[in-house]
Amino acid sequence: MDDLYDLVDTCHRSDLFDYCPILLEIKSELLQKHFNGRYLLQVWLSGGKKLFEKAFKNKIQVWCSSEGDTLSFKPPQGDQDSDCFYILHVKLGYIQRIRDPVNDPTFVNIYFNKGAFFIGNQEEIKFWDIPEWPIKPNTMSDIFESPKDSVCSYKPGRKIHFFFGTELTFAYEMPDGQLNCASFQPKNFTPGSYEFESHEKSDYIPRNVENDPIIETFIMRKDIYFCMALRQSGFVDVYTDMQRFYTTT
Repeated sequence: MDDLYDLVDTCHRSDLFDYCPILLEIKSELLQKHFNGRYLLQVWLSGGKKLFEKAFKNKIQVWCSSEGDTLSFKPPQGDQDSDCFYILHVKLGYIQRIRDPVNDPTFVNIYFNKGAFFIGNQEEIKFWDIPEWPIKPNTMSDIFESPKDSVCSYKPGRKIHFFFGTELTFAYEMPDGQLNCASFQPKNFTPGSYEFESHEKSDYIPRNVENDPIIETFIMRKDIYFCMALRQSGFVDVYTDMQRFYTTT
């Protein structure tokens, strides 16, 4: 198998999900011709059963496992539907296609939750309502055109690093280079406006650190959330359940 594929990436970050999406690079030219692509997205169920497979010419950059056994991703530039988001209902093999009403490559964080679709860059979260429609196993839906005036926006005033959790929670950076996080749940949608609930998810304790921003983060969940944040100075903050536990180099 090593002669045929390279494992490139996964967006599996949590033991809350019993499936694992992986992205493979196809090394064999013969297989690239067979799949008509260089990259292969696969979804595997715990126990080794393959649930889904789709080939792409280019590497997927934006993807996320979400609630309700769904995998959200955006086909890469150069592939079919690169201006759409796909919501794959993993165990049914059903794909909902949603036209991206923002289409801004800086929005690399995505999340699907309770009928709403969220995207985020470092400054802003945008979201819009997704209507329910009948699910037909092992099919692909028509493209839902998300009206641009239906998109709502939320700016927390801090640098956003990533989304996570079974309800949308976002991690953001404080002035002292620490991560803090909060849930975000909009309600009462009307075109371009909404109400929302937000709750802090960690106990932030300030420290005497200045001008040392976070340059890279990694998060996973095994019983509790575990996160590492690399700062510009080379120091690494380690978080357990999103509370800073210790700092190392």
